Amino acid sequence: MSDLVSGSGVVGRAADALLRTAGGRTVRLRVPAAGVPGSDGEELGLAAPEFREVELGPVAFRKARATGGEAPRYELLVSEWAVKGLVGALGYESVAVLFGGVAGVVVDERLMFVESCTASQVGGEVYCYRVGLRGPVGLVV
Repeated sequence: MSDLVSGSGVVGRAADALLRTAGGRTVRLRVPAAGVPGSDGEELGLAAPEFREVELGPVAFRKARATGGEAPRYELLVSEWAVKGLVGALGYESVAVLFGGVAGVVVDERLMFVESCTASQVGGEVYCYRVGLRGPVGLVV
């Protein structure tokens, strides 16, 4: 059975369909905008960094179990197909580079920060990614 689905993308499409039917939603990734080559202000660090927001969906968003007195943590389940399309469209080398370079994930107008990204596999084929998020840290007085 695994030979029938291995490498065909069926598992990724099934995860995409499951996330859509289970109330899949859309979030926005805040990614750094490309730099302007030859800009003196950018080369000297005088220009303010610019970001753009890119939609990512379907995703499932849920609260993760907190251990002890930790701040609340969240998880984002994203289909492999959605991430694969975004990696190609934005010109990133891999999923790890994409999620390692984002400035955050906007969920319900709330910016959250990426802590981790792990791939879930079945039969050696990735079908979704689990992205660990944490909310903004408050001021410590």
